Formats: sequence, C-alpha cells, structure tokens
Amino acid sequence: MRMNCLAFLSLLFTLLPFHLQSISTGTAYIHRSCNSTDDPKLCCKTLSRYPRVVQSNPARLARVAISVSHSHVNGVAAYLSNIINSREVSPTPIKDCADFLSDATEEIGDSLGQMREMGEDPGAPDFGSNVSNVETWMSAAFAYEELCKDELEYVTDVEMKKDLFDRVHHVQKITLNALGFAIEEECEHIRNILKMYEIASGQKVNLQKSSVFYSPNTKDDTKQAISLQYHPYG
Repeated sequence: MRMNCLAFLSLLFTLLPFHLQSISTGTAYIHRSCNSTDDPKLCCKTLSRYPRVVQSNPARLARVAISVSHSHVNGVAAYLSNIINSREVSPTPIKDCADFLSDATEEIGDSLGQMREMGEDPGAPDFGSNVSNVETWMSAAFAYEELCKDELEYVTDVEMKKDLFDRVHHVQKITLNALGFAIEEECEHIRNILKMYEIASGQKVNLQKSSVFYSPNTKDDTKQAISLQYHPYG
C-alpha cells in the first residue's frame, strides 16, 4: 500500500507541471483572443473557466464561446418564461421576446452541433462551407436577440423593461463575441494564405493599411466581427 501511494504521488508530481502549463497556455490565449472582441472584459469573464479545454486552439475557442452563448441565452429565455408565468403583467411583448430568444437558442444550437461535427482541421473537406453555416446561424441568433429587444420597448413597467433589456443586451454581446471567434476560423485560413504570399514575395502585408470589401448581403454584425479580427485596435 505504501509503495502504491508513493507511486501515485510520483506520477502526480510528474503530471502537475504539464497540467499547470496547459492552464497557463489556455489562459494567455483566451486573454489574447478576447482583446480582439467587441467586449474584452466580458469575453474574458465568460471564457476564463475553460483554459484546459481551449489551450491555444482557435476551433476549440470558437466551440466553447458558442456553447457559453447557448447557455446564457437559454438562461435569459427561462427567466422571461418565469415572468410570464408568475407576474401580473401584460405578457404579450415579453412572450414575443421569449419566442425570439427561443429562435436564437435554436440557431446557436445548430452552430454548436456543426462545430462539433466539423472537427479542428481547416484543411478538411467542406471546412469553409461548414464555418460559413456557423456564421450564418450565429448572425441569425444575433438578429433574433435584436428583435427581442425591440419587443421589450412595449413593456410598460419601466423598471422591468430596463432589467430585461439589460439581460438581453448582455447575452447579445456574448453572442457577438462567439460570432467573432467563428469568423476567426476563416480569418486564420486567410492569414495563412497571406503568410505564404509574404514568404514567396518577400513583402510584408500591413493589415492596418489594408481594406476589406464586403458583398451587399454581408450583415453589419459580421462586418463588425471581421473588422475586430483584422483591426482590433481601431
């Protein structure tokens, strides 16, 4: 028994440095990545529990961020349902808002399922189209959350309106951060292409002096997320 305990302790102290290094690497990567989001402080707060999962992998970071968004939107939708069931208030605008959040939850759930299926290899077949699906669904979720906020304008109780609006706006920012990390998957692929060009040409691409052109169908929140990835400091 004594030998078994000694062997266990020896193994524990052998593995501990690797465990701590994994946490340190993941924490640094999360903080660095969050600096390129619209709300770095909120981003770090919501993702700081997952350094071991994320490590320094952009696909894992996107998947975790989408999962966190899904959980938060679900929570606010449940909060609205409780109000509808327990308060003497006009339920119509709150119910409409809750319905939109339910739609947002479904879109985020689809995004999460796609992220789990597509894996972490940017060179895999259909990787680009799968990421595009995730971006589309996350953008739709963001739009549904905006529609939810629109419905809250019809809530007559001023204090309740502010409370609900703040909660929905909070999860909307989390969704936008998650959308940004999904877009980062494609941005990373573009960066790799630019690095190949730099190596081949001997020239350095200055992103701060570069422009990005969008199709007329590109949504504003997608433009914002891409802009933050390539020009995080304005």
